[in-house]
Amino acid sequence: MLYKNTSSTVFIKLVFFGWGFCNIIIALMTFNPKYVSTWFEDLTWTEYLKRNGIALMYFIYSVLAGPLGCVALYIFNHRIIKYIILHKGGKDVSIVTNHLFKNVDTITLPLEKVKTTMARDQIKNYLPLKIQGKKFFYLVDGHGKFFNEQLFDYTVGRAKTW
Repeated sequence: MLYKNTSSTVFIKLVFFGWGFCNIIIALMTFNPKYVSTWFEDLTWTEYLKRNGIALMYFIYSVLAGPLGCVALYIFNHRIIKYIILHKGGKDVSIVTNHLFKNVDTITLPLEKVKTTMARDQIKNYLPLKIQGKKFFYLVDGHGKFFNEQLFDYTVGRAKTW
């Protein structure tokens, strides 16, 4: 094992489910059938917004921002690394990430497909870890524990060119 993140992500999971729950409640509380029924009346946009204004804005916010916020929190939480495990022989590495609905999500891949963009000793909060073929970076928390720092720097922490 090269790295272990001992910090908990319960807060991120709580915010994810709380965000989704609150936006569902706001959408149910602010929906009114008159939003649709007033379309068939002869009204201008200003009259329509005077009748439905604030409640309609809350409804649109909860329908749009709620799901988008949940997706953003899911992606961010899924990209935080819990463990980095180097297999025997030093050719493969397993990366265990956080996941909102499962306990762990493991990616096993050859060592040549993993690289960092900066040195381990330069990190302040997070070390970005790039996996070849993935669009987003994975994040190694700087408060986690590196068990063998020199081995990490030589294997996973080495900058590679693809």
